[in-house]
Amino acid sequence: MAEKYLQKQGHRIISRNLFHPAAELDLISLTPTHLVVTEVKTGLCGEAELERRFPHSARDRQRMAARALARRFQRAPRLDLIMVRVEPDSAQIRLSHRIDV
Repeated sequence: MAEKYLQKQGHRIISRNLFHPAAELDLISLTPTHLVVTEVKTGLCGEAELERRFPHSARDRQRMAARALARRFQRAPRLDLIMVRVEPDSAQIRLSHRIDV
């Protein structure tokens, strides 16, 4: 779901679930100006809880990996967060995209 969303936003997905020495990266995509590493968090809880599941230490490791990869593609690095929430009462799925977290 997150991957299709990014593609609709104009991202070209270049890798999924990449193991980099600094961190495991869920999605890596290219835009005309950025190499974007996107962390995807999914759950039945609210956005605040999903965001807490992506602590600053993990963000720092992923930023380090994004910087290293971005040099290869001659793009600026960016770290995004996509939160996919399942509403338990209605089975609705809600997606939130935080850019440059």
